[in-house]
Amino acid sequence: DALPPLRALASGDDASRQVLGLRGFIRLAQTEADLEKRAVLLDEAAGMVRRADEMKLLLAAWGKTPILRSVDFLLPRLDEAEVAAEAAVAVIALAPELAKINRDSRVRAREALAAVIEKSGSEAIRERAGKALEAVN
Repeated sequence: DALPPLRALASGDDASRQVLGLRGFIRLAQTEADLEKRAVLLDEAAGMVRRADEMKLLLAAWGKTPILRSVDFLLPRLDEAEVAAEAAVAVIALAPELAKINRDSRVRAREALAAVIEKSGSEAIRERAGKALEAVN
């Protein structure tokens, strides 16, 4: 199992090794088929993030994890200027898959897309979110 050594690197004090360890940890976490286990790993990775670039990578991973916990992680990041665009793109990627799960998930997907439309400063992102919202209705 490669996760323990990557976790150790990602938690370490050596900046270059920390970055490499965290990137590897996030990429490996994305391969976890059990979405709940993947979410636990991504939550753990969130505690090791130190820079905006690392958070952007983590947001993309959450955008590929179609469970409600993903929305809970992504929506607050729409208010963080350094990563808001990446959070919005992750929500847009996540919403169609989330909407397929059940009625509650579809409602949350719609709410998340509406939040992107409301909060994004990018016309292109708002337009993409609008199209995604139409598709999940």
